[in-house]
Amino acid sequence: MGETSHKAELLDNLRAAHEPLEQTLAAMTATQLTTPGVYADDNGEWTVKDILAHITWWEQSVFGWLDLPRAVERSPLPEGELSEEQTNNAIFEGNRNRPLDAVMNSFQHSYQQLVSAVEAASEEQLNQRRKSAPNGPTIYESFPGNTYDHYQIHLQSMRDWLDKQ
Repeated sequence: MGETSHKAELLDNLRAAHEPLEQTLAAMTATQLTTPGVYADDNGEWTVKDILAHITWWEQSVFGWLDLPRAVERSPLPEGELSEEQTNNAIFEGNRNRPLDAVMNSFQHSYQQLVSAVEAASEEQLNQRRKSAPNGPTIYESFPGNTYDHYQIHLQSMRDWLDKQ
């Protein structure tokens, strides 16, 4: 019986990964949050603000998996089948001109609502396969890549960039 529930595990990991991200953001100035060069891809050099918009966009997938409305608006994607790189490029382009305050507010609200959504989800829901991938992984298995594992990847980019400043 002493087995941890999937919900408890997701919430613990979510909170544990979000806290250092929040601490890093709290120590940064508005100039640092909007200076390019934190991350680079074919689309250009990203700012921390761009990364936060990107993280928030991907977090919103979880709401769909749980049959919930999105917590925040998300930039649209072009029609058709897109690779992950093409999706990320479209997210970058769709958010790059948004004001810092708007991105920060969406980031905070998305996370708060994500925690609430997982708290309200049943173990049965979390163990279901995503409707968009009925033969694929369960929501529980998909969750880390769009949330806490994703935070850690981008937090490392931020820390590496800050170390060079």
